Amino acid sequence: MGSWRRSIPDTRAIHLQIHDDLLLAVNGPSMWTMQVDAQAYYSGSPAGLLKGRQYTAGVRVYDIAHPEAPREIAFMATEGMGPHRIWYVGGRYAYVSIQGP
Repeated sequence: MGSWRRSIPDTRAIHLQIHDDLLLAVNGPSMWTMQVDAQAYYSGSPAGLLKGRQYTAGVRVYDIAHPEAPREIAFMATEGMGPHRIWYVGGRYAYVSIQGP
C-alpha cells in the first residue's frame, strides 16, 4: 500500500502503539502545520476550526515483521478530529478514544 511514505497534508500521528509485529498509529489534524490559533482552539469547537481543511483522521495498522520495510495492512477512517489515544496489547481489538465533530 505504501502509505507509510505518502505525505498527507496537515496530518500527524499523535500516538503509536506496538505489539508483536503490529504498529498502530492514530492520524488526526496537525494544528501546528495548519497554524490554528491556540486561543481559538481552546475557547471554542476545535472541529469547527477545521472545516474545509484537508487531513486524514483514523487508525492505521502496519505489519512491522520487517522493520526496515513497514507495510500498511489496514486503515479505519473516523469522523471529526479523529483518534486521540490508543491502547493495544495484542489480540483482536484495540481501544481508541475519538475526538468527534
